[in-house]
Amino acid sequence: MFTDAKSRIKEDNFLEYLVLEMNLGARFRRGQAPRRLLKKVEPMDSKSDDLLQLADLLTGCANNRLGHTAGKRKHQVRQRAEELGLIVDYNVWLWKPKEIGPRNLRS
Repeated sequence: MFTDAKSRIKEDNFLEYLVLEMNLGARFRRGQAPRRLLKKVEPMDSKSDDLLQLADLLTGCANNRLGHTAGKRKHQVRQRAEELGLIVDYNVWLWKPKEIGPRNLRS
């Protein structure tokens, strides 16, 4: 699997976390076995790969559909992607991190 290369802090474990989450994440928490084994995630500059650019564009469309702002041109691309059925409610995965620690720190 490839992900868009970003400048990350030295302690960032995103690539390792993504492998673990994809292999064991939601399916494991539901008591199901993983469907495929993801062995490695590598960063790649999206400027050098057309498919990664397309994936980045569609991710931006999904992000815009969830209410995040985008420029006029990106908004138009999102609307066209919706018309083509590429971005719809049932195929936009909304990830929410697990809460860590107590919800309320009152004694």
